[in-house]
Amino acid sequence: MVNIEIWKKKVKRENSAVFLSQFYSFLNNICDKKSEILQKYIINKYKEIYNVALEEGKFFLDLEKTQIKNPPRIDFKAGYFKKFKATNLESLFTNKYVNYILRDRHIFALDLSSWEFSEIPESIGNLSKLEYLNLANLRLKNLPESLQNLSELQYLNLSGNRLKKLPRWLKNFVKKKYRNNYVNQSVDRYEATILGILEILSGKKLEKIEIQKDITQWEQLLHYKLNNEGKIVGLFINDEKVEIGIFPQEICLLEFLEELELSNSSIEYIPNCIDNLRVLRQLDLSFNRIKSIPESINKLRNLEYLNIDNNEIPEKIALDLRWNKNGEHFLEKGEYDKVIDECTATLEVFPKNKLALLHLGIAQKERGDLSLSKHKFKDLLNIDPLSSVVWSLLSDIYYQEDDYEKAIKAIKRALVIEPTVAILWSNLGLNYKKLGKYDNGIASYLHSIELDPNNKNIWRELASIYRDKGEIMKAIDAEERALEIELGLKNENDKN
Repeated sequence: MVNIEIWKKKVKRENSAVFLSQFYSFLNNICDKKSEILQKYIINKYKEIYNVALEEGKFFLDLEKTQIKNPPRIDFKAGYFKKFKATNLESLFTNKYVNYILRDRHIFALDLSSWEFSEIPESIGNLSKLEYLNLANLRLKNLPESLQNLSELQYLNLSGNRLKKLPRWLKNFVKKKYRNNYVNQSVDRYEATILGILEILSGKKLEKIEIQKDITQWEQLLHYKLNNEGKIVGLFINDEKVEIGIFPQEICLLEFLEELELSNSSIEYIPNCIDNLRVLRQLDLSFNRIKSIPESINKLRNLEYLNIDNNEIPEKIALDLRWNKNGEHFLEKGEYDKVIDECTATLEVFPKNKLALLHLGIAQKERGDLSLSKHKFKDLLNIDPLSSVVWSLLSDIYYQEDDYEKAIKAIKRALVIEPTVAILWSNLGLNYKKLGKYDNGIASYLHSIELDPNNKNIWRELASIYRDKGEIMKAIDAEERALEIELGLKNENDKN
């Protein structure tokens, strides 16, 4: 580099973004005064092209470099991003081809969500007047540390990325700009910070819902629940358009959290600190990209429900997880001793595993250990009192013990939950019959027939109770109806 003025003229005349960015990178590797002067000269050229402050010209230079540094190179004219300039925030929100807004020669708002960047240049920290920054859907694994220098930043969107960990400065940013929005919703001040982090990672504000709300059937979830002290007891993120991309370790600090759903979020890892969620009852991490399960999950002693379906966990690892050892395979084969052994071992780790309790109770019932089975079903009902299946199974045990009054009470509890199940009404009729309450029994059987009119077995049960009551003609009619159904089914099968 003999004559610096010659190179200045060359830079001034040159319009190739490839040349200018590569020449700048070349100069960056030469530590002398002349190379520094020429670097500043190139940055000054970008400053004039984009009509921004000098330090922000460096950002546009680096931004263009991201689009041309990998083969095949695109040799576009310097100032490529100039055509994506917007005039106001409204156009920035509505036009995906618009990327930035200037105010007094400074970048005021920047939206890079419609581009593909493997990384964001560190020079983004030079945007001293930046207030609005959207880095959504870039699949970034890391963020530039210089983002912490953006002292004027008011809004940040990081949804749709793949961050390995959250930078320390993010929490301080949330405390200043996002936390009060949730504190004003009665959220504990410390836990409000966690909601602010999730808002940035999802790109949307999380809404508070009443603690008694059942959200199991909701298609989209960006919500939280609070107890009376403002502590978070429920946290729900499940929206196919939202990917937080990470399970923030800060969630593990929510000591009162009972329900956690982070589905459809492109999460890869579950943090080891998950065992800090001592009171967690419901955990749904389905439809993510999780590859392994930490051993610490076995310490969640209060866990009642765990869903890790549709992840990238190898089948063997998933099956070896103690939570999944609930005796189902042995139950299907009628190997009840093995069901009991497996479920008992699982319940030592997860004492509130509902499937293990259910299958253990069924195995004990099938083996004739009615007292043990009854206790297991009662334990399960203490966890989930709205299980009609368990109430029905418990009624069967009472029936076998000739305790028909208790059997009727159990069936009625099941019917409150599922009033349209025909077999429950039929079982109710059977127990009334055993007590000699024929009118109640007949009414129950007739209700069962309304729900399932082509069930020959219920018609025969009805015929039986009519006979016991001495109403022979009605018994004959019911038997004939059962025979008609049976013959109709036989003819249908013969045709097939």
